[in-house]
Amino acid sequence: MTTALRATLLLALGAAGAPRLVAQEIGTLTVQAGLARSLRPSTGSVHPAVRLDLSFVTGRFSLGPEVAAYATGPDSLGAHEGRGENVVTLGAATRYQLRAADLRPYLTAGLGAYFWESSHPTAPTGTYLSGSVGAGVFRSLNAAGSGLGIEARLHQVLQHTGLSTTRRFATLTAGFTLGW
Repeated sequence: MTTALRATLLLALGAAGAPRLVAQEIGTLTVQAGLARSLRPSTGSVHPAVRLDLSFVTGRFSLGPEVAAYATGPDSLGAHEGRGENVVTLGAATRYQLRAADLRPYLTAGLGAYFWESSHPTAPTGTYLSGSVGAGVFRSLNAAGSGLGIEARLHQVLQHTGLSTTRRFATLTAGFTLGW
């Protein structure tokens, strides 16, 4: 086989594989907004929530950093009734798609630092190791992985905060994902 023929075959094989490579999703940037609610009945009002994450994608699995904010106003996300607690999270989240299709249900889990700021003088403020688990549905709009999604999660502080109860809350967010 001549060098020119080898080069032509390699070029043809590479060109045939290029559309497949372009169609593979390798990363996403997601912006979602929604609601957060304490799981304690006495502090169970609804608050605004916003989340931003950057994920690196391999097949049905994704992993990456995320940041979120939950602004509670005069009510609480779990420590004290009638006192505001704002929470900012910084950590990592992973998702596993249950099927590869245009409509993709998935499971998610996150771990990171939750920064609690409270207006109650005896409420512990500061940074606590926390985690989240949940599920969502993503609707792909193109081959690059851009689309719309909705996600529900349960969040819980994983270390002792000095309170007699555990800080837990749930979020429901929806938004847009830009894939590449």
